[in-house]
Amino acid sequence: MGRIGLLFGLMAIAVILIMWYSRTSTARQKWLASLELPGSWAQDAPPDGQDPVFLSFNGELSKGSYEFRQQDAIKQGSWRISQSSLILSDASGDEFTYEIRYFDKGKIGLDGEDLDHQTFSKQTDNIVPLRRT
Repeated sequence: MGRIGLLFGLMAIAVILIMWYSRTSTARQKWLASLELPGSWAQDAPPDGQDPVFLSFNGELSKGSYEFRQQDAIKQGSWRISQSSLILSDASGDEFTYEIRYFDKGKIGLDGEDLDHQTFSKQTDNIVPLRRT
């Protein structure tokens, strides 16, 4: 009975681990879907004397390419989300890490590097003109 009890114990642990992994994976996908990072984002209130930052993300929900624009400066590269951090890798191989805070649909906060406690709003580019008669 000792071996059977050990076997049932190991099976119970395996089932618990599988359920935990499934729940965690589902919650992460739900968070990424609600974050909806791909698209264009504009800085809400730049610090005094600075030009606003515009970010454009292309790709999947958790990785892709980006463009960082501030006045005439443009940086491009790849982005990925690791846990709750946004990691931007530019063409020269430098990485910049920002903590993502999700406020509401189309509203996020980035904290880190040169964007300390900054909020961004998603821009809607899909304006369809209505036909006038």
